[in-house]
This record gives sequence, C-alpha cells and structure tokens, in this order.
Amino acid sequence: MTVELINSLTSEPAGSQFLYLAGSAVINQGLVSAGVWPYNLSLVENWTLQQDTTIGNDLFLNSATLTRNGFTLTVTGTTYNNGGTIVE
Repeated sequence: MTVELINSLTSEPAGSQFLYLAGSAVINQGLVSAGVWPYNLSLVENWTLQQDTTIGNDLFLNSATLTRNGFTLTVTGTTYNNGGTIVE
C-alpha cells in the first residue's frame, strides 16, 4: 500500500490508491479528470474544497474538518466518519 500526504496535486500519483490531502489541495487540477479521485480518500488533516469533487470509492474522515466551500462533494462509496466534521 502506498500512502502520500499531498498539498498540491496536478496528476494522479503513480501506484497510489490511498490519498491523504491537507489544506486546500486540489485533485487533477487542469486535467479532464479535474476533481475526480477514483480510489479511497482519507482525511487526517483539515481540507477545504477548491472545486466540485468526486471520490470514486470510500471517504474516511478521521478527526478532520472537510469544508465544502460552496462546492459539491460526491462520494460513490461509503463515508466513514471517525470524529470528523463536514461543513459548508
């Protein structure tokens, strides 16, 4: 399993299926797949959406705050909340 802490992402990391975002990181910025992460996503630090975002599998919210910032968050799998918060 590959685990990476990402603050800026403009292309999908090779071999990663678990992504740990922080701050105001964006997914695939400027690409056709902008805002789409096809795997699991785990939040261990606060994250603010900067675009409409789709998580193609499960979202793990671990003691972090996910701020939607007026954007749409779509999780096609299951959202597991382990002490986290989702706010507008």
